Amino acid sequence: MSHEVRRATSAYEYYRSSSMPSVQSSNPSASVGELTSLISGRWRSLSDSARAPFQASAAEDRARFERESGEADVRAEREQRERRERLSVVREGESSSSRGGRAAADALRAVQQEKSDKRAAARATRLENEDPSLAEERDRKAAERAEHREAKARADGAVRARHEEIEREEKVNAKKRLEYLLGQSDVFRKLNGGSAGAAGGAPPAAAAGGGPASPTRRSRGAPEAADEQAELEEEAPAVVLGRQPKAIEFGTMKEYQ
Repeated sequence: MSHEVRRATSAYEYYRSSSMPSVQSSNPSASVGELTSLISGRWRSLSDSARAPFQASAAEDRARFERESGEADVRAEREQRERRERLSVVREGESSSSRGGRAAADALRAVQQEKSDKRAAARATRLENEDPSLAEERDRKAAERAEHREAKARADGAVRARHEEIEREEKVNAKKRLEYLLGQSDVFRKLNGGSAGAAGGAPPAAAAGGGPASPTRRSRGAPEAADEQAELEEEAPAVVLGRQPKAIEFGTMKEYQ
């Protein structure tokens, strides 16, 4: 029997195909699994007279399947006979060993084809004699798996989009926080001014006095520079925040801030 032959359709499958449009229109929000369950329940409640048309269609299709299977078997037997006849003829320039290799390859293909035909025949027989409830359960599970995959893909996409949005918000908030702190603290403003002068290429001493630093200033050690920094900090007015400014709408400032 050739695997090209379409398997026979069961009576339940004929009933399901004819009932699906009406059941689907009556239950537009139902899933495929739920629709199959409804159809299977209706099939089990049908009387013998109501099942008769579908059984007649199944018997007719079964006869078609048997006829086409017989014709396919005849074709397969003829092709196998022709293959054996071709192998019996020695081709020009072909040795006995190469002819044997050709025969072995053809024999292997024939075995593989026979196994494939047997699997197709077993599957067709199994589906034909299958209980409608089993077919219903298989279709329901397949529909549930498809729905689960779609739902998971949508959820993963939503999570990725949310993570990207949170990352963008955190970058914006960090920039705002830094700008606010630099604007509220005199120390940050002085450091910022010194950085701007350095970026412009002028040394701090040259910017303040208009010329190069004196040898005396250059030769001073770290203690003298520390004393000068302390004097500057004492002269600078301290900024103390009694409450969180209204400009900061994100987060809550700690007491040490």
